[in-house]
Amino acid sequence: MTEQYQELVDWVITKKKLPVDFSLDQDLVDSGILDSLFFVEYVLMIQELSGKEIEVGEELLESTRSLTKVKTNFFQ
Repeated sequence: MTEQYQELVDWVITKKKLPVDFSLDQDLVDSGILDSLFFVEYVLMIQELSGKEIEVGEELLESTRSLTKVKTNFFQ
């Protein structure tokens, strides 16, 4: 796990007051963790920590639904 990815995980857990044993595979949308306001912050944080420009499009929500998907799509 990269340092930047771990920073994102820690940020999400802290920001949303999740338990430390929170599953990285949990769907953030279906669980209600990822709402529209938090989504903007979340995407900006992913972009900042990964160093990759993120294009807004139909596939963005799918590629960021869980922290595991974020790791696969932006931190490898």
